Amino acid sequence: MLLNEMEIFYYVVDFKSFSRAAEQLNVSKSFISKRISFLENELKTKLLLRSTRNITLTEAGHIFFKQCEKIILEARKSYQLIDTFHQNPIGTLKISVPIALGLHLLPSVLTNFIERYPDIKLNIDCENRLVDVIKDGYDLVLRSAKLDSSNLIAHKLFSLKNIICASPIYLKKYKGITSPSDLSSHHFAIYHYEKINNELKLIKNNHTYKIILNSSLITNQLDLIKKMILSSTCLGVLPEFMVKNEIEKKSIIPCLGSYELASSPIYIIYPNKELLLPKVKVFIKMLKSLKLSSS
Repeated sequence: MLLNEMEIFYYVVDFKSFSRAAEQLNVSKSFISKRISFLENELKTKLLLRSTRNITLTEAGHIFFKQCEKIILEARKSYQLIDTFHQNPIGTLKISVPIALGLHLLPSVLTNFIERYPDIKLNIDCENRLVDVIKDGYDLVLRSAKLDSSNLIAHKLFSLKNIICASPIYLKKYKGITSPSDLSSHHFAIYHYEKINNELKLIKNNHTYKIILNSSLITNQLDLIKKMILSSTCLGVLPEFMVKNEIEKKSIIPCLGSYELASSPIYIIYPNKELLLPKVKVFIKMLKSLKLSSS
């Protein structure tokens, strides 16, 4: 492909001057002359008739110029589109978030975001698995753990407060949850993405209590744990934002509220910061407006 020579030929004809074409392309006049000669030799046809003052196109030159013109104009459009893409929040934003965050936390953010940035199309995958940000083509990922990659940037967004939850019926049936040691005699629905599934840490007055839990159910779905708690089947640990309404309605009761559970950090993870597009920047800014707990 002789794309460079086609560009040179286009400017020579457009300016009707080898000198002005050289100035436009920031090269020497002799370089322009050599590339035009090379182009004609490659095409095995004469494109230009040159005199001391004028440049005239041959019939083949006219046909070739029209094709070069189309290519150059399309190239300019492409550059303009990319420039707009880099200067404005537009395009498709592909995001991966844990299921619970996607269902319970993001809707309020998404409503405001869609209204404010109508030129951005959101493509959101709600899944708990660890995704390959680069390979799977994600612009942004929310996760409770940093991903090991030198090509990724991770910023802590906030920490989720966790609560030991029970239904009023369960607590009426099984009394006596007054200290961490009492928990070992109860059954739990446990989130299985935790590194140690059945160990729970509680903190009070700078003292840490480690309790080994009995599991009735192990699952990767926090919503299933919530349903099991509401059905009075067992206890469970859930992030506060998932049960805030139920606590207000008293359909879920926090247990051992004077003890602090380890919080769950949530990280924004994305590719190289230097290449961060406006569409990603504005979404991150809106996420940072969330105030769930201290970060």
